[in-house]
Amino acid sequence: RDLSRLGLFHDLGVRVVQLTENIQNEFGSGCMERRDGGLTLLGRDLVKRMNDLGVLVDVSHSGPRTTLDAIEASQRPIAISHSNCAAIHDTPRAKSDDAIRALAARGGVMGVTFLNFFVGGKARNTVEDVIDHVDHVRDLVGIDHVGVGSDLPVGSFRDVYPDEAAFLRALGPYIAATGATFIRWPATIDTLDGPGKIQAFAAALARRGYSDQDRRKVLGLNFLRVLGDAVG
Repeated sequence: RDLSRLGLFHDLGVRVVQLTENIQNEFGSGCMERRDGGLTLLGRDLVKRMNDLGVLVDVSHSGPRTTLDAIEASQRPIAISHSNCAAIHDTPRAKSDDAIRALAARGGVMGVTFLNFFVGGKARNTVEDVIDHVDHVRDLVGIDHVGVGSDLPVGSFRDVYPDEAAFLRALGPYIAATGATFIRWPATIDTLDGPGKIQAFAAALARRGYSDQDRRKVLGLNFLRVLGDAVG
């Protein structure tokens, strides 16, 4: 509860902070909570302090009301750094069109994830299904408000979880506790795992007809702009 500690983390180089992970904390409700009470009073103080210091507010794991409250409370653009569109595949981590519109109205950006179970309901989604999420954000609010938020390591997801058994050993208790049955194996999309995933994603954007400038925006320029606005 001691928000002065944010200054210490800022001094150490932290420039992006999520308000919540998946469950309720002192600042707001996570996306897996059954009831979302929104941004708390302490959470509003935290957002203000982050704005004052120059730390980007991230609501990727926040619940629906907490997400909207944070967008409204922030005086600087914020990020949904790694999520997907509820209009395409509705999971607790997915964001509604209302949230995406509110984010864009304040100049923010949303990064789409590459994780199979967040992208769609099929057993094995493809890179084309990921591009559908990019299309949706672009069509809803414009190309300046969508980016990459793969939610994957620099290398391969299988470096962390080599097989389904390892995956379930790590995440099984969480799935059982929260009822997050949408989390399933395979967790990744074959062409979007490993060091070449960004190149494969960029090629898919080109196949879909995105111009070179629009691809550059999606691949990083949009996030660089928002980081500049938020961090100063």
